[in-house]
Order: sequence, then C-alpha cells, then structure tokens
Amino acid sequence: MAYALNLNPNQNLSGSMPKPVMNGNQMDFSFYAGRAGVNYSVETSSDLQNWTTTGVTLSSPSASQVRTASVSATAQKQFMRLVASY
Repeated sequence: MAYALNLNPNQNLSGSMPKPVMNGNQMDFSFYAGRAGVNYSVETSSDLQNWTTTGVTLSSPSASQVRTASVSATAQKQFMRLVASY
C-alpha cells in the first residue's frame, strides 16, 4: 500500500495513511492515486464483512494526483477502505 500511495515503507506510516473525514452527512476519503500500473478503488461497508463500490463517488485526480472518494454516511455504522491492485 505504501508503494501505491507514494510513501516510504521504511518510515512509520501511521500518520501518513489516508483517513475518512466526516463532512456533514457525507464521509470523504482522500488519497494519492498517481502510481503508474496501480488500479485504485474505494469500497464501503456497514459491517466490515460485505464490501461494495455501490454508492461511492470518486473524484477525478487533482493536479497532484489526489482523488477523493465520498459516500453518504446516513447509516449508523459506515466504513471505507482503499483497494490497490497491480
């Protein structure tokens, strides 16, 4: 994941990993998505067992290759995860 996010895997990354942020009734998740050969997707779940991309809106990359995923956060429990595949 460090490679996909353009981070140094030899450093403590706990403060550098993307984290969801509540924005009213929406949960946003911003991340670097500019690594060549990497496919990025964001999934959501209400139970940490069943994951889906349904309902996730993904922005176009910014000039610095950052994308933001957004999902309606009207459920009592809502989780997001980043999936990087090569």
